[in-house]
Amino acid sequence: MVGAIGLLEEAFTSTVAAAPNGEVTLELDPSLIDPSFAPDRMEPERDKEFENLKESIARNGQNVAVCVRRHPELSGRYQLAYGHRRTRAARELGKPVKAIIRNYTDEEMLKAQGNENIPRLSLSFAEKAMHVVNLRQRGFSNAVTNEAVGIHKTDASVLVNVITRIGEDIVRAIGPAPEAGRRRWETIADRIQLEDAKARIKILVADPKFNEMESDDRFKKVLEAVQTAPVSNRISIVSKSGDVIGDIELSKKGGKIHVMDRGFAEFIHERSEILWNEYKKQQS
Repeated sequence: MVGAIGLLEEAFTSTVAAAPNGEVTLELDPSLIDPSFAPDRMEPERDKEFENLKESIARNGQNVAVCVRRHPELSGRYQLAYGHRRTRAARELGKPVKAIIRNYTDEEMLKAQGNENIPRLSLSFAEKAMHVVNLRQRGFSNAVTNEAVGIHKTDASVLVNVITRIGEDIVRAIGPAPEAGRRRWETIADRIQLEDAKARIKILVADPKFNEMESDDRFKKVLEAVQTAPVSNRISIVSKSGDVIGDIELSKKGGKIHVMDRGFAEFIHERSEILWNEYKKQQS
């Protein structure tokens, strides 16, 4: 005899259709579905397209199934390959989500995501850039990463360079900015190196009013801020990890080096003759 809890489970995890290739489409409880281990979309807090999708599912139901695999680490849970917005909409509506279950490896998951998302809706410059950075940080090869994002290796270098110079935290705060292309992102990357621009932008993006804006408007706000900043010959010195080391202020006759750490300043002083000799050797 099936109890009330069992009936509820059957209602939320039940076979609803069989695909021609033998795959089974199930209705799953969206609370049992976790995001992809490497999501390619930057989900903004306010998203008109998502609200339209949610309204459509509320009225007409879910027409296209999402794709999941059984979670490799958590028994009884699932992990999304694609269909994050549909799953989120179902969760917020309190509805089960139609899903196809496949036995994907990590690399197969990435390829499935790319094959689904690239033709349906192009990722923005920021989304591609952050996706490349995230996959490389997870240890995926350049070949696998480039295929998953749908880009060439030269494009990947440009994407990573822009993210590194601006800073991941600032890019995440701006969001996907679908209207902003490579040239305008590179403008921010160039201008943010001037004087104290990066510090000022970090203050800007931390403002609660900034987060209330649409992503494209947030981008425009940052672009405007770096473009109106006074042009200076002071250039920030930033490590590969994003730490601000100091800056160099150039003049017609020479320049001044300012460093944030006193110990590092002493370190440079002790080795100034070695650095000078290396410089003269390069000039000869």
